[in-house]
Amino acid sequence: MVIVIIVQNNVLAPVFRRPFNSEGAAEGEKLLSAALSEIDLVFDNNFFDVALGRGGSEQVIESLQESSAVEGEHQKCCKASNDVKMQAKKWRESKKTKMKLKVYADRMSQPVRAVIIFCKLNGIEYEEVRVDISKLQHLTPEYSEINPMNQLPAIVDGGFKLFESHAILIYLACSYPGIPDHWYPADVRKRSEIHSVLDWHHSNLRRGPGIIYQNTIPVPVLGRIFNPEAVAEGEKFLSASLSKIESFWLKDKGQFLLGGNKPSIADLSLVCDIMQLEVLDETDRDRLLGPYKKVEQWIENTRSAANPHFDEVHKILIKAKEKRQNLLRLKGANNEGGGSAMKKPWLSRI
Repeated sequence: MVIVIIVQNNVLAPVFRRPFNSEGAAEGEKLLSAALSEIDLVFDNNFFDVALGRGGSEQVIESLQESSAVEGEHQKCCKASNDVKMQAKKWRESKKTKMKLKVYADRMSQPVRAVIIFCKLNGIEYEEVRVDISKLQHLTPEYSEINPMNQLPAIVDGGFKLFESHAILIYLACSYPGIPDHWYPADVRKRSEIHSVLDWHHSNLRRGPGIIYQNTIPVPVLGRIFNPEAVAEGEKFLSASLSKIESFWLKDKGQFLLGGNKPSIADLSLVCDIMQLEVLDETDRDRLLGPYKKVEQWIENTRSAANPHFDEVHKILIKAKEKRQNLLRLKGANNEGGGSAMKKPWLSRI
């Protein structure tokens, strides 16, 4: 996304006769620099000397050719990958004293909830390590040792550390025995469809509820100034994403995104993101989701398939909503001598 921002504000501006946006280009370069710094921090510097062109284009091509020669044909790679997964499963089943999986979490985070629900549904034993985002605990040096990107969730499985919720869900589905196939099918084409949804998720749907939430709940709680332009931008992203889900992935009669009668990790990830809208007043929630009947039914299908754990994990949203409403009601009472009646959260009707 950051490279797209730079290209749109540098290369494409004169092509489409749009005014040059120096602020947009600068913001894109800032984000790109931060991302490259994080990459260098996490991965081997020698590899990125080649990958980022520091050794010249010929060295990049030579490195890629060597990599291709080593890996061999695609089918052999897939077979080797499956062999590794089978060995990992056998190792887990035979190990007598394995360390419990640790999930670093704050349940106000949408992707955190997806990982926790997946673990609960599939009987994966884990220790939930609380990292309070509101107290900036995700920015501490201790947590940076777990996830240098300083985001949630992250896991530690024995000596193995992993961050990014989509990667975590795939890892859990492949590494732990007894996970039903519908979550992350063995069929490579179905897996590719799941990856397609997950890749689309980060650059589209993920932005809508996140922007709306960040400019709704923390505003009265933290005493920040309300930003209507940011909320409008978030609603724009949300509307476009929900329209795409409804017209493409839910256009057939299937209950879930890939057309089957059981959910995948893609369904769980996306629905947990949309559930962040439960912090809004019911009128606003209905205004945003009401026009998309197939989406609402899909949310209900996923909730039903993932219960009782789905409702239990999402209870934190009720508390956040009530806290916001109490603050708004107190503010209204101070300013106008009283506040309006509060509507019940959607989850309370489950």
